[in-house]
Amino acid sequence: MRQPDSPAIATAAGAPVDGPAGQALALGAPEAVRYRTYWNSAGLPDAGPGDPLTIRADERRRLQRILGESIHRQSWLDAADDYLRGKHINATAGERALDIREDVLDDRRDAYLDVDEWLAAVGAAATEKQWPDEETDAVSRAVVKAFQIERQLTDDGRLAPGRRVWTYMAYDLAGAVYLVQAGLRLGFADAPLAAQILDAARDNAAAIFPDWEQFGASYIAAHSCLHGSYPCDHVWREASAAVTALLGDPGSPWVTLPFPSAVGDAADG
Repeated sequence: MRQPDSPAIATAAGAPVDGPAGQALALGAPEAVRYRTYWNSAGLPDAGPGDPLTIRADERRRLQRILGESIHRQSWLDAADDYLRGKHINATAGERALDIREDVLDDRRDAYLDVDEWLAAVGAAATEKQWPDEETDAVSRAVVKAFQIERQLTDDGRLAPGRRVWTYMAYDLAGAVYLVQAGLRLGFADAPLAAQILDAARDNAAAIFPDWEQFGASYIAAHSCLHGSYPCDHVWREASAAVTALLGDPGSPWVTLPFPSAVGDAADG
């Protein structure tokens, strides 16, 4: 049973709960848990029967942080595309730090890289690409932060010892699904456009992650890297609580649904 202090997972009746559509929507479930919305519907749990789709004041502020002060269809569409394709996360120092480590490990049999070697690799990349000092410093700080994050994920049982988080892309995929739901509430998306974005998010997730556990570890790590200080601050606790609920609640879509697989090989749920 779900523990009394764990976040609630809200499932809307009559909305997708299985098949490819359910799998795609489940990618955004951590955001739905954090924001207390349905994971599988743009409707809101506190809305009355027949109430029109709308956004709350806190969601408008959240969208302003994502889209900028001007919330309109084009800014929403641009952001959804950026998150769907990973353009948002790829522009961060954190993802650049992970990419540098992957480049080093591609040529080795090792599954992990010592933090000193990692920082040396950043220094070499900075020299080769002639990064300004502030960029080198940002990526170096992201290395140290990722090292701390992975130690905490290991302590929490979310990473096997010596394993790594190779991408923060779960953050953008969950964000893309959230933006689909927000776009429906705002009237920026219709059902065909929403389905198109969700299908792409599902396909991208299938190409990057093998299971919900590793997707969840990436999601927690990304939140801590982008918005936290070091584990275990409130940012870490909030993201970790959402993932813990989704992996442990028998009614969670991460329990009832298999993780998205390759195109054409989707489970019916």
